[in-house]
Amino acid sequence: MTFLEILEKIQNKFLRRTKFKNFFSIESLRSESDNGVYSLAVQEALTNKKKFNNFKSNIFYQDILEHVNYPQGLGYLNIIRRDSNLLKNINKFLINDQIGNPKKYYYEELKTKISPTTLRYIKVASDIKKIFKDEITNIVEIGCGYGGQYLILDQVMKINHYILMDLHEVNKLIEKYLEHHLLNSSYETKTINQLQGNKQFDLVISNYAFSEVPPQTQISYIKKILLNSKNGYLTMNSGKQNSIFKNHLSLEEIKNYMKNITILEEEPNTCEGNYIIIWGNIKI
Repeated sequence: MTFLEILEKIQNKFLRRTKFKNFFSIESLRSESDNGVYSLAVQEALTNKKKFNNFKSNIFYQDILEHVNYPQGLGYLNIIRRDSNLLKNINKFLINDQIGNPKKYYYEELKTKISPTTLRYIKVASDIKKIFKDEITNIVEIGCGYGGQYLILDQVMKINHYILMDLHEVNKLIEKYLEHHLLNSSYETKTINQLQGNKQFDLVISNYAFSEVPPQTQISYIKKILLNSKNGYLTMNSGKQNSIFKNHLSLEEIKNYMKNITILEEEPNTCEGNYIIIWGNIKI
């Protein structure tokens, strides 16, 4: 680590301790991402053009998203290369790096710089293509950040409609981000309170977000979304004894609601105790 990197690390640690905190939700409903400074980064991106143009480089935003590192990106790339179509069309996914000034790295195999977070989104897309037999045209995603996963899926799948579920303020950032792009499908953003409980989906996706909300919110998502989705793909960082996040529904409790789920190892494994839940008409 260089002197400048050490200095930056010390400065960031100081800022995290002294920055005024603001939360999205009341304490009993806060997810692991609602840490008091993430909301400030979101609000700044919404109200300040310069902040929006650089929001992916904001240290408080990176605490929650855009923190995938170079080696993890290599791990995702190892999986992506199994799908030759994704690999040869890698340049069209660079649209996800055009806004927000993310940290990008040069990957020799790709002959270009790309954000490791974008590589993760592409990896999820490759999994979905590989795992599910059904035609997937109607998707709901729980916890969407700025909408990057949808932007990538929109490039590789014939989606009809996509619902992005997140907090009210985050949904505004999602809409602002997505409206800078021309999409092939239609979308809408909603909070869990705004979603009708009888809506049916071809697929539900969550990149850690479902596993990071409090148990009562998890149960609401299960009843309103998971049980109404023919297929599911949830990357989890809670639920097992060795998972990093505690005080959420255990995997056994989830199985009491979801009887026919299959558990996969997270690949690459980004943290001990992570895993993937899938269900539906699957090929594997």
